[in-house]
Amino acid sequence: MAPQRRNATGTVLRTSRVLFNRRPTGDELKQWEARYKAGDRTEAIAEGLLGSADWKAKGSLDDGQFVDLIYRNARGKAPSASVRQYWLDQMAGGRSRASVVANFADSFGVKDATWHALQVMLGYCAALDRWPFEAEVAKWRKYLDDGGLLPGMVAVIRA
Repeated sequence: MAPQRRNATGTVLRTSRVLFNRRPTGDELKQWEARYKAGDRTEAIAEGLLGSADWKAKGSLDDGQFVDLIYRNARGKAPSASVRQYWLDQMAGGRSRASVVANFADSFGVKDATWHALQVMLGYCAALDRWPFEAEVAKWRKYLDDGGLLPGMVAVIRA
C-alpha cells in the first residue's frame, strides 16, 4: 500500500512551494497547519497565502504571469502554450487562483517532488521536536533521493 501523502504539513509545504518556490517558515507552518487541522483544505490555505504580505510583495500579476509563475514553481519549467492556455481558459471561466494553486499543490508531481523534504521535516520534528535547518533538509533529502532509508536517517538524527 502506498504511503498516505495528505496531511497538514505536506499540504502547507506543497502550497508554499507552488506559490513561493520555498518551504514555509516555522511560523508559517504552524499557522497554516492549525488552519488545516481546523478543517481548511488546500484551496483555503492557498487563498490565505494569496492574501499574505509575501504574495502581495510580488506585485500585481495578470493571469498569464500568474500561471507562468506557479507552473514554473510546481513543475520547474515554463508551461507549453496549450497548457498555459488551458489554465487561462479555466480562470476566464471562473476558476479562482486559489483553486488553480490547489490543483498544482495536490498533484502527484508536486507531492512526489516534495516527499523526501517532507519526510526529513517530519523526522526532525518527531526525533528532536524541532524543524530542520535548510542545510539539514538538503543533506537528508539527498540521502533519501540517493536511496537511503528513512529509519537510517532517523537513527542518525536521534544519535
